Amino acid sequence: MRRELKALNSLLRYVMDVKWDNYKGGHLVDFSSAWTRPHFEFRRDVNSDKDIELNRQVDLQAFDKMVAGEWVHSP
Repeated sequence: MRRELKALNSLLRYVMDVKWDNYKGGHLVDFSSAWTRPHFEFRRDVNSDKDIELNRQVDLQAFDKMVAGEWVHSP
């Protein structure tokens, strides 16, 4: 699942809301909060390079927290 999320990010697609509820059968199914590049949050006149990089890392960090059990799976 992480590999697929990383591949999605490499295509400049960022879910921005990674949580168990957005997965069904091991597949990501909810893209309602997703960003695609270009997106204004990735513009250097809007955000710093540091903030842009943080936005790019949100999905994988959230995924790692999710599988580590820091985010609770809803029944």
